[in-house]
Amino acid sequence: MPTDAGHRQVYADLVAGLLDARDDPASDRFDDELAAAVARGDLTEDTARRLRFWQRASVRALSDHTRSVLPVVLAALSGSRDDARAHVDELVSTLGPVVQLPETGDTPDPASTAAPGAPSSLGSRPSRLMVADLVLTPPTTHVQQH
Repeated sequence: MPTDAGHRQVYADLVAGLLDARDDPASDRFDDELAAAVARGDLTEDTARRLRFWQRASVRALSDHTRSVLPVVLAALSGSRDDARAHVDELVSTLGPVVQLPETGDTPDPASTAAPGAPSSLGSRPSRLMVADLVLTPPTTHVQQH
């Protein structure tokens, strides 16, 4: 589906932008600790270089994994939500029009008023897919990825 591909690209761009905007003070601190250990003679420069290499490789691997997995997952969730809505609309149409019952007053009035308390948890649940609701249409330009 072109829409799924468009959403996937929008999500990929969004995730990549969020990852690229990330500040990494932990890596800066890691480098400072390595430099201090080398200066004290606790660690050789070669060992510090190797540790920096693997620490950076770990961060890149996590970023690459996030860039490849998260956009697909977000697009799949969006598609699943759209499919569920379409299915409900289809089921509603099979039932025909909603029958409105006249107000007959057949339910007795309450004997007392309810004490004020915590708000009901029976209300509508807010959507947890805030990111999915941010983008409604796919981009019209092609973005070159590295």
